[in-house]
Amino acid sequence: MSDLKTTKTALWVPAAEAEPRPATVPGRLVQVWTRQFPYENLTYLWPEAAGVEPQVGLRVVVPLRNRRVTGYVVDPQAAPLDRPGVRYKPVDLVLDPQPLCPPPLVRLLRWAADYYLQPLGAYLHLAIPPGLHALHRAEVRITPAGLQAAAGWAAGAPQRRLPLWARVLLYVAEVRKATLPKIRRAVGSRSLHAAVQYLRARGWVEVRERLHQRAKVPKTTVVHLVRPPADGERVPGAYRDILAYLTQAGRDVLLEELAEQVRGAESSEADPQAAQRRLRDRLRRMVARGWIQLYEQYHPRPIVWDAPVGGETTVILNDEQRAVLESLQRYVEAGTFHAGVLYGVTGSGKTEVYLRLIEAAVRRGKTALVLMPEIALIPAVTQRFRRQFGDLLAVLHSEMTPAQRTSEWWRIRTGEARIVLGARSAIFAPLEDVGVLVVDEEQDGSYRQDELPVYNAREMALARARFENAVALLVTATPSVETYAHARQGTYGLYRLTQRAVPGAVLPEVVLVDMRDAYARGSHPFFSPLLMTSLRETLDRGETAIVLINRRGYAPFVQCRACGHVLTCSQCSIHMVLHKKAGVLRCHYCDATEPVPKRCPVCESPYLIATGIGTERVQTLLEKEFPGVRVGILDRDTLSRPRELFRLLGDFYEGRVQVLVGTQMVAKGHHFPRVTLVGVLEADTSTGLPDFRSHERLFQLITQVVGRSGRADRPGRAIIQTYRPEHYAIRYACQHDYEGFFREELAYRQRFQYPPFTSIVLLTVVHPEHALARQYAQTLADLLTERSIPQTQVHGPVQPLLWRLQGKYRYHVLIRTTDRRTVRQALRDVLARLPFRRDFLRLQVDPYELV
Repeated sequence: MSDLKTTKTALWVPAAEAEPRPATVPGRLVQVWTRQFPYENLTYLWPEAAGVEPQVGLRVVVPLRNRRVTGYVVDPQAAPLDRPGVRYKPVDLVLDPQPLCPPPLVRLLRWAADYYLQPLGAYLHLAIPPGLHALHRAEVRITPAGLQAAAGWAAGAPQRRLPLWARVLLYVAEVRKATLPKIRRAVGSRSLHAAVQYLRARGWVEVRERLHQRAKVPKTTVVHLVRPPADGERVPGAYRDILAYLTQAGRDVLLEELAEQVRGAESSEADPQAAQRRLRDRLRRMVARGWIQLYEQYHPRPIVWDAPVGGETTVILNDEQRAVLESLQRYVEAGTFHAGVLYGVTGSGKTEVYLRLIEAAVRRGKTALVLMPEIALIPAVTQRFRRQFGDLLAVLHSEMTPAQRTSEWWRIRTGEARIVLGARSAIFAPLEDVGVLVVDEEQDGSYRQDELPVYNAREMALARARFENAVALLVTATPSVETYAHARQGTYGLYRLTQRAVPGAVLPEVVLVDMRDAYARGSHPFFSPLLMTSLRETLDRGETAIVLINRRGYAPFVQCRACGHVLTCSQCSIHMVLHKKAGVLRCHYCDATEPVPKRCPVCESPYLIATGIGTERVQTLLEKEFPGVRVGILDRDTLSRPRELFRLLGDFYEGRVQVLVGTQMVAKGHHFPRVTLVGVLEADTSTGLPDFRSHERLFQLITQVVGRSGRADRPGRAIIQTYRPEHYAIRYACQHDYEGFFREELAYRQRFQYPPFTSIVLLTVVHPEHALARQYAQTLADLLTERSIPQTQVHGPVQPLLWRLQGKYRYHVLIRTTDRRTVRQALRDVLARLPFRRDFLRLQVDPYELV
């Protein structure tokens, strides 16, 4: 277990130290990454009095322009800058006695920075939970001289006619002290720096910076035995039991543990609080005598989660599961790296296999990490893990509060929690001695983060397993084309589960409905007669159903009947989605919202219609068609309300919600034994996207959602509605034929030289001005083309389908190569001499989407 002690959570920086004197003669120099300059490392002088050796990952406070900021040491042995006469400012504070990230994790972050061509500091920042991010808050305080100066102003002078510094002075004199945001709101100006500096130079105000963390982690007092009493030293009877217990324990003891022992020895005590106060008094006197020391350390408690959702209690493995488990256990016992693909049909018991594998690793003193693609999957899996591993489990995902994430992070860092379950960011969990890393639903695009810093948690899991000699297990019912190609070539081990785990359970019957014929016969535009009849029969039998429509909201766009205008986002080249319950139009890319207009903004016509269908509209139509039936929605909007999400999943598992309507979130990993019918609406919407993975995603989505049906002892059925029943992705998904799909998709990839036959790097130039975006993209393409990189093609620049996002214009430059290493080196050289700012460029290695 780690011996990490508490770090400082609040400290004051005196005003006199606001401008440290730069050093002209370099001492020991370090490079520091800050969020203010994400693509540039800054060089500082390491303070000799720090008492800590500089290490990669240490958090430090450094002066930057007119303020102090927190950064991370990324190079502890920086070379002097190649500029004559440069003066180096010293690091102000070192916040931690040692890096918060353990050395194996730092190694992984170095690999990620090199592989994805991103700044190392950005990964160090991401690896620390938000609750531990140090926040700087400047506070302005009035001085006696300032009070006198403020009193000299004419009491009746209009505030708006006073100079800004005078208005600031009068406000601070009135409230005595205030933070900069409060002053901004009071005086109505954002440009306060010059005014505050003016007042400070005259001694009228003092400025202090407070450093604090967003979340507080529970602490406990620890008792440390320094020395036993010397021979002949008088020991009052009240201290003997304490000293005897500390001597017998031979370790530092938590105050709560010591209190239990003392309470047991003094069982006649009627008031526990009085006993606690008396114990603390005794300990203070023992500290004064030099016998013990008291210190505080973080002591997070396991989170108490909401009521669990369903799940089996005892599972007996079948022959296939046992054979796979025994093969994988050999690598865990040998302590060697192994990458394997656990490929099994939906409902084949893949989760139970890796649960047993984790159990074997923990018995050998190892730790384990399990990644899930969707937060909605975590509640049910958490129950299964808690039942098996108890408080050894920690959970990490972005929907937790900063305090919860920080508490769980410290439990992991101190070794109290040895198994981590979470979404993609859990790959940064500070585990040591990792034995097993599991990536469930490995094919899912949610494992990729496309904003700074870019990474793919699946690839990072493989790298982390290699560094720590662990087993990396990619679990899926529909492997990505690249993963399955690697498995067929022998790069990964392939482990197959061909039958469902529940005895008697079989894959559901799949019926394909051609909506062209149904619509020609006058059926409902969204629901075929077969689907509605099957829904009614399912509900009459007391069973439940899932309906997939991969669009959230009520309708995907609102159109004017008179002029044909479609209401679009003012910041993005995409239509606004109608969310009828909230009464707004929302952009699903920048999250901008607008009230629903009553008239067309172009022709003033009142005839606006909602076109298309989303989860809200499906819910409304089904509730109208089946009165008294509860219909729930599972989509990204539900996910933003965790308690509602947990309650919905529990109600559907128990049958209190009879129909669950959802986006792709309903298709992955859930086990609902009552579900016997799955309906898929508009299954072919993604087939026309200009993205080479669109067919693969369609096949995976249909296969996964079909697999939610008939997972127990009741037969299942799936009805797929489509306008393109001849499409090979839909046809093979309905036949449960992954091998057939893989062969056809692989031939398509080979014909057009897409992965796995090549590697792709996507560079996107973004700029608020269209002409500059085009110019910078052309310059970038020219720089890459000039290098004549072998076995590499440079395409573009081209405008993507989403050519404007969040108010910025976008151009793509695509690199296709079979020589990754040479391309990475070429990109490093090009990035070092870009003729425009790096933050105008988004660089994605192995991108998941090209739109």
